[in-house]
Amino acid sequence: MRYFVIFLILIGFFSSANAIQYQSPETDEPVNSENSIHVVPEILWNIHEIILDGTIVEYDNNTWTYHIKINQVFKGSLNSDLISAEGFDVWNNFKKGDRALFYLYDISPVSANYKYKITDYSVKTSPVCDARSLIQISPILPNDPNRIVRGHPNIPADWEDPCVPDYFSYDPDFFNFREAIAPLKQIKHKIPIDKIRCYDDKVLLFRNSDGSPACVKPETKQKLIERGWSNAEGPFTITASTSKWKIPEELEKIGCTDAMVIHLKIYSNAFDEKWNGEGVAIEDIGLPWGVHQYALDECMKNISELRNNEN
Repeated sequence: MRYFVIFLILIGFFSSANAIQYQSPETDEPVNSENSIHVVPEILWNIHEIILDGTIVEYDNNTWTYHIKINQVFKGSLNSDLISAEGFDVWNNFKKGDRALFYLYDISPVSANYKYKITDYSVKTSPVCDARSLIQISPILPNDPNRIVRGHPNIPADWEDPCVPDYFSYDPDFFNFREAIAPLKQIKHKIPIDKIRCYDDKVLLFRNSDGSPACVKPETKQKLIERGWSNAEGPFTITASTSKWKIPEELEKIGCTDAMVIHLKIYSNAFDEKWNGEGVAIEDIGLPWGVHQYALDECMKNISELRNNEN
């Protein structure tokens, strides 16, 4: 029964109406969408058994099977240069000849017909963006045995990475090796306000008049606060009044992992701003990969308690 449930997870987890959109195959620019599901590359790395650069050599419409020539394996162990994977609900519409970064689940424990399943985080490459760059983990991958980085390029402050898939809300490795960049320019690059970075030992403040960020010297900070130019707490600073269900550390304390939180944000009302007080309602879409039902139920129950106690 457990394997049957896991199989339902695999065939249903990525088939919601909240479809993930990707980098357009017709352009080198990332495609943005308000409905995108935002994750971080390290989570994608952790939840997939196989990650590879491959080229579609054949597609079987009757069995939804993609036959993929392997160009490079980034994660996992494969004994062949050809792999077959099920992908009947893949949104990216791969066709013969397409080269892509493929994220795969090993579904052999629950499927007699398929060993691997392509997930919707797989994305086509382009002349500018190869598979390695689409992973968005730099300068080295988590499984690289050589963890020492010697030398690095100096990236201009205003450079925009054309290889950011749309399921990332901003460039995940934006600050890696980049020249110092002003906070307002960081916002123009879609960096979230709570991730804005200051340089040269300066500290971040937010202007009271319009909420705009600024990096100032530590000795200047208190003077600006006293003059009313800024306040001591930024707009995204966690304070005693911040709702616990919005704080990642608090969610972790009540047993909600990153995978659970992403799943609940997509398929439930757990993180809606408006709360009805009746508990978490979730679509019958299956479970996040690697999560037991009892663990998700416990997370949902605890989130409900946090939200009910807040009201």
